[in-house]
Amino acid sequence: MPTLQEAFDRFVQVDRSSFTNKQYSNLLLRMVKAIGPVRDVRRVSAEDVEDWFYPVINTKPLMRSTAAEYLRVVQRFFNFCQKRGYIKTTPAETLRVRHDEEEPHESTPIPPSDLRKIVEYARVTSPRNYAILLFFLASGCRTGGITSLTMPNLDLERQRAKLKEKGSRWVYVYFGAVTTEALRVWLEQRPTACVDEYVFTTTGRRKAKGLSRYAFRAIVESISLKACGYMFRPHKLRHSRGHSLAWRGVPITAASGVLNHKSIKSTGYYYPNDQATTQALVRRYELAALEDAEALEKLITLVS
Repeated sequence: MPTLQEAFDRFVQVDRSSFTNKQYSNLLLRMVKAIGPVRDVRRVSAEDVEDWFYPVINTKPLMRSTAAEYLRVVQRFFNFCQKRGYIKTTPAETLRVRHDEEEPHESTPIPPSDLRKIVEYARVTSPRNYAILLFFLASGCRTGGITSLTMPNLDLERQRAKLKEKGSRWVYVYFGAVTTEALRVWLEQRPTACVDEYVFTTTGRRKAKGLSRYAFRAIVESISLKACGYMFRPHKLRHSRGHSLAWRGVPITAASGVLNHKSIKSTGYYYPNDQATTQALVRRYELAALEDAEALEKLITLVS
């Protein structure tokens, strides 16, 4: 039977995205080192895993959602070992993460007042960064998706782009006139000596290349810190898009399509389910049934 290290090595050979495997490795290698790389995987007990796991999530308290993701990674690893026949039962079965109802969900949006400052700062300082922020906000895409955007997959006339999103799925995302203009301005300044076809690149005139997901993260964090004093990550822009759709009464099925969620359940996190919100939406759209949909139908015809 394999050692813990050997089981880990086989686990990361599974066909996943390089980013996912890197995330798994960052956590699981810490576990392998703590429990012992040469330990026979059959001899890893529930107590061994608990003695390592709980200090990891509690010594420097993590958000519950982050701790829950750590738990899923550990469980996936031992489930893999069980399916391969290395172990009969998983030692991660008894692991638990406390759910705190008072803790705000990680999908909270960036306050609109801060978001306006961030976008305005980017507008006056960098055409590239301004286009990046608007593309994030309009499309609701993930960082992994925007890193895949190439010139052939960007259609400014039809105001859409083809991205490789989560799960290695190719999907279309859409944007409007303001984002289109920002993209046009950036593309006029995009280095002509770029070594690849990525839309968003470094700005150096020599050997410019497409931005990595870490570069996108650094750009958003830096702009937000300078503009409003808080460091926001790119995924917060996606959450802001989700909440903006929910609060404007966009049907959850349509919002799910915008955000390219596999399950409508994921989109539901953005939709309040309380009586006050229901009453507000009912009153706001009190006579919606009397309104025609001609304007929307014309727009659908125009972009299709």
